[in-house]
Amino acid sequence: MGDFVFAHLSDVHLGAFREPELRELNCLAFERALDACGTADFIIIAGDLFDSPLPDLSVADRAVRKMRILREQGKRFYVVYGSHDYSPGEKNVIDLLESTGLITKVSLGEYEGEALRLRFIEDAETGAKIAGMSARKRGLEREHFGCLDRKALEAEDGFKIFVFHSGVEEHKPDFLKGVDGVPLSLFPKGFDYYAGGHVHARIDAEEKGYGRIVFPGPLFAADYRDLEDLRENKHGFYLVRVAGGKAKTEFKPVETAGVEVVECGATGKSAADLREELLEKARACEAKGKIVLLKVHGELSSGSPGEVDWNAVRAAFEGAACVKVNRSGLSAPLASGVKIEGNSRREVEEKLFHELAEGKWDEKPCRPLLDELKAARPEGEAKQGFEERVAAKAEKVLEALK
Repeated sequence: MGDFVFAHLSDVHLGAFREPELRELNCLAFERALDACGTADFIIIAGDLFDSPLPDLSVADRAVRKMRILREQGKRFYVVYGSHDYSPGEKNVIDLLESTGLITKVSLGEYEGEALRLRFIEDAETGAKIAGMSARKRGLEREHFGCLDRKALEAEDGFKIFVFHSGVEEHKPDFLKGVDGVPLSLFPKGFDYYAGGHVHARIDAEEKGYGRIVFPGPLFAADYRDLEDLRENKHGFYLVRVAGGKAKTEFKPVETAGVEVVECGATGKSAADLREELLEKARACEAKGKIVLLKVHGELSSGSPGEVDWNAVRAAFEGAACVKVNRSGLSAPLASGVKIEGNSRREVEEKLFHELAEGKWDEKPCRPLLDELKAARPEGEAKQGFEERVAAKAEKVLEALK
């Protein structure tokens, strides 16, 4: 086996955002990452290539077109399911891509008694041997780690890569301290490179008896926290050069758009005052070409968050690539003297609607509207499709009021 190079990506989360501007930047990050893989013999994607088992077809088509170019150049893709693109008991987009020959799924194994025996995939051009574990929903893959036939994996010779999509208990960032990971003791020893995914932070560590344990972190972002992190830290992937059986990592940042965070406190202000202050901050912000993260928090002295006119505020950030508003910490004045009792949640909700309406508006449509908004997303349905479907049903309820 000679020297070679491979790329290690994870947590691409294509299709994660509902904002078209962020969806575009996410796709662009993936395309630019693949453009930077020119020296790589093969590419490992350690889970969550897509944000859903059944992503938006336009997003999937764009990704496939780019991957097809590299595949035609002779590069190979090795992929495990992530916790987002895994779907129990049914085919999903990762299965579809494998059936076309575009990718190779790494997680191949079967139970013999209580032992889970994984099979190695040998890359034909380099001789690298790849094994791994796909993720499950809610971290259930930990049970499978406990059943691994580690001795058989450890006995294999050659340059070995273990691909997985789980947090390692001993290498969790602070923001995951309360989340269970897989203990290092459940991993097979003696691999030359452990290609991790799922942890949205960059980690590159050596462990005695194991080898190099690496998490690239998100390629772009999947949520608001990732976007905040993007302001301070570069996101990207690793190029790994193997020479003399030793792996040397090089982090490759992927540039898309800068991030600007704007914060505003609402405590003691009316909704109209808050709107004016936000417009002033927007006009003073150098937003051109940037992702603006607007964080608004506190309790209004009067009015409601809905009276702020958020569309006008977004538009005031002139030239911004996208304005994403986080107002989860913003609240209206609490209603005083409202005490509701009932024998069921439904009865309490209906009494609350009646109390808040005070005879000034018709509370009857509130019940069907709330029912639509409380609907749970079915397993396997894309987040964007679910949100659009719920929004359409809610609009029908509101249309009936006209």
